[in-house]
Amino acid sequence: MEISSTSRSASGSSASSEASSSSIIVSAIRPPRVGGHSCPSVQGGATAVRDSGMSDGSVVPREPSEPRFPVGAALRADPSLEWVADALVSGGSPWRLVRLTPSGATALQGWTEGARVAADTAALARRLIDAGLVHPVVAARPPLAGDVDVVVPVRDDALGLEATLRAVAPSAPRVTVVDDGSIDAAAVVRVAASHGADLLRRDVPGGPGAARNDGLDATVAPLVAFVDADVRPPTGWLDALVAHFDDPVVAAVAPRVRGPDAQGPRARFERAASPLDLGPLPGVVRPGAAVPYVPSAAIVVRRAAVGAAFDASLRTGEDVDLVWRLVAAGWLVRYEPGVEVVHAARSTWGGWVAQRFAYGSSAARLEARHGDAAAPLRADPRVLATLALAVAGRPRAAAGVLGWSAGSLARQLEGVVAPDGAEAVARRLAARGTALAAPGIARAAFRTYGPVLLAVAAVVPQVRRPVATLALAATAARWWRAGRPRTLSFPALSVADDLAYGAGVLVGAVRAGRLGALRPRLRPPARALSSISRT
Repeated sequence: MEISSTSRSASGSSASSEASSSSIIVSAIRPPRVGGHSCPSVQGGATAVRDSGMSDGSVVPREPSEPRFPVGAALRADPSLEWVADALVSGGSPWRLVRLTPSGATALQGWTEGARVAADTAALARRLIDAGLVHPVVAARPPLAGDVDVVVPVRDDALGLEATLRAVAPSAPRVTVVDDGSIDAAAVVRVAASHGADLLRRDVPGGPGAARNDGLDATVAPLVAFVDADVRPPTGWLDALVAHFDDPVVAAVAPRVRGPDAQGPRARFERAASPLDLGPLPGVVRPGAAVPYVPSAAIVVRRAAVGAAFDASLRTGEDVDLVWRLVAAGWLVRYEPGVEVVHAARSTWGGWVAQRFAYGSSAARLEARHGDAAAPLRADPRVLATLALAVAGRPRAAAGVLGWSAGSLARQLEGVVAPDGAEAVARRLAARGTALAAPGIARAAFRTYGPVLLAVAAVVPQVRRPVATLALAATAARWWRAGRPRTLSFPALSVADDLAYGAGVLVGAVRAGRLGALRPRLRPPARALSSISRT
């Protein structure tokens, strides 16, 4: 599955990904919305049997409280964190300004220098983690017996299943394979038996979501790791993922998914810029963030949180849907790129293009369920206007809008920073916020609207230069984020990838009658100074 949006840059699987908007936000840190059930920790050994009264695709709301972050844990700063003044920091996801009390500033400084979370700072730690300003440092540890069961869905891919089981079996005492109606069922039986895995069979294919749900029902451990039958995790891959569940509000953790290190233009592109690869930086996962979703190619979930788990009616986008429902129910979902798994690329060019199209086509169904969370692009109107004017070849007008943004921010910073420094700080922050937003906005705009823009450019000569500039900026942003791979085919494949995805978004929206999947979300201007957090 995959998605598109705007800032620290990510690439993804169906409605809105490249990251969060890096617009100028001066806002309070708020805890996530919560619902109403308890969340037992893994250490407690609690398990939850799926409630037969739940409708397919429901999750368990988290109880309406804000558990403090575990005392004694270590934190590290997000690369975006910057000290603007003594008690004013910027960064996070979405990018924002946060004002701290003197004691809060002292605590944050201490954490960045290696201090541990104390009882009197645990609530602050929770808020800053939720804002994406800091991240937990987990000590990897092998899961205890009975902590984790592994579920591997498969359909007509005995070779992929063999590779996956060879990788996961040594680190998981119990593995359940769910055959989703394979034609050659005997081949799946042989592979599962050779690795000592339990086997379930669906006579009628129900899709990956239905297969994973069957596996969930057949297991009992408090944590369940879903691994697709063409994914190869490394030795000890569960150790760092399971450690995140020491935090009682974490419902799911996913590793980084990368393409194989293989030869050929398609394989090299997948290795550098797979749509399932969300980048090298950790983060909280939620709509509009730098990591807006995680794929279910490999993911560990807390049974007590996921309830009925995947919506079996979705053949694509079911992973994004689950993650967003968990977030809406008050749970935390984390992305842990310190663990990397390998996901094989499609074996043919036709399959490769069809995969991208399918990712895009799920955007309309996600928009129907999640509304603005599935917006293809998120931006402050002033940032978007600045960039649009620059792309249109009007640098003076772009500079004027940027100056207006800086002036508005300077007025909000009066009394927060030294009087003679407010304007300089505001100019720097406005420029930085726009620069952070630019790559993600370019990627999201071309990835979603590329087919339409190219069609218009074919008949309207006046827009050809701006469209070409956008395509170049989007491709360059992806190339830079991918580590600047030295492959001549990268630009062409990046454009093909984007156009296939954008075509899927357009066709899916028209078929479903959900043009909201094409509508960008423009955030209002920055809030007043009174809303700056005084944590």
